[in-house]
Amino acid sequence: MSFVSQEDVWAMTEPLMIQLAEKFSDKQVVSKPFPRISYLDALTIYGSDKPDLRFDLKIKPITEMISADCGFTVFAKAVQDGWRGARAES
Repeated sequence: MSFVSQEDVWAMTEPLMIQLAEKFSDKQVVSKPFPRISYLDALTIYGSDKPDLRFDLKIKPITEMISADCGFTVFAKAVQDGWRGARAES
């Protein structure tokens, strides 16, 4: 293939991957077409460039849960310095 776009490659390989997975395994592909997420969104939302989308573990700010006078020096200093922490949301 010459002068193709990323979409052209996806259009060719995605049906092939679905067909191979369903033919040579006992599993069915649930998400057709495959879900797509941009690199920036993956890092921002999931904290990884290869998130496991089977589990909805999103990053969520925890600054509302801690304060500058929480008693734990590491967190207190981070909050005072303007840190915006995150935790996995289940």
